[in-house]
Amino acid sequence: MRLRCTSLNAETSALSDVQRNLIEMGLKPHGPVLVQIGQSHQIRSVSTSSPATTSNQPTAEWASVYTAEGFDSEDGAQRVRLMSRSPGVVYGCISEGGVALASGAASVGHGWMGIHGMRTRPQAQGQGLAARILAGFAELAIQRNIPRVYLQVEEDNTKAIGLYKKAGFAKAWRYRYWRNDENPFHALPGISS
Repeated sequence: MRLRCTSLNAETSALSDVQRNLIEMGLKPHGPVLVQIGQSHQIRSVSTSSPATTSNQPTAEWASVYTAEGFDSEDGAQRVRLMSRSPGVVYGCISEGGVALASGAASVGHGWMGIHGMRTRPQAQGQGLAARILAGFAELAIQRNIPRVYLQVEEDNTKAIGLYKKAGFAKAWRYRYWRNDENPFHALPGISS
């Protein structure tokens, strides 16, 4: 099966009224973010090293990567809380010498695997660990007969984009996050927390 990539642009002029309303609510665009898609069989071949270990439960070892030195510990703790409470998430981790060096998470639904939360400790970057995380998730997708995989990446993260291209991912569409920088916890009209 081959995926046909269609480039969508969520920044199209057809959404100018929506964008104007967001600005009027005090929101500003951030990003942009690329949504990329690929095939599990092709992604599995991105690394010839042993793939990441995957688990159906988050572990303290897996979580430790998100709050490690070099990362915003508050942001990392929030990511761990969010990913840990979602049903059906699979957790990937690479450890050496009892220290977790890279982690990620994946979820499955409607014939797709979504990979998110990829993180490698700063001192371990550039060693192919993210490729091993991808390979571990792709192997799991193949075992579960899930051919399609997607992920999101900030457009300026050129290292990650290079890895994802090597793994066979292609851009499906591009969008921006909108938020209120002065009051990030301000609820939008009609939305309750």
